[in-house]
Amino acid sequence: MPFARAIQCLKAKHATAADVYMYWLAIVAQLSDLMTCGNSKACKYGTFVKEKVHAIVNFQFSQLINNPRAKNIYLVAFALDPGRCQA
Repeated sequence: MPFARAIQCLKAKHATAADVYMYWLAIVAQLSDLMTCGNSKACKYGTFVKEKVHAIVNFQFSQLINNPRAKNIYLVAFALDPGRCQA
C-alpha cells in the first residue's frame, strides 16, 4: 500500500523536506485513483464519503503549505531539489 510505504520512507534518516512534498503528491494521487469510478472498487464509496475525504485532504494540504512557521518549506525544497531535475 502506497500510504504505508510513504510513511515508512519518511521515517528514514535521509528523508528531506522535498521528500515530504513528493510523498504527499503520491498519497494524493493514490487517493484520487481510489475515489474515481474508473477504478472498479471506487464506486462503492458514496458521495458523502468522497466529499469528506476531499475536505480532509484539502485541510491537511492547507496545514502543510500555508503554515506560517513552515513558510512553504516543503514546496520550495521540492522545487529546488537538484536531484529531481533531469536534463
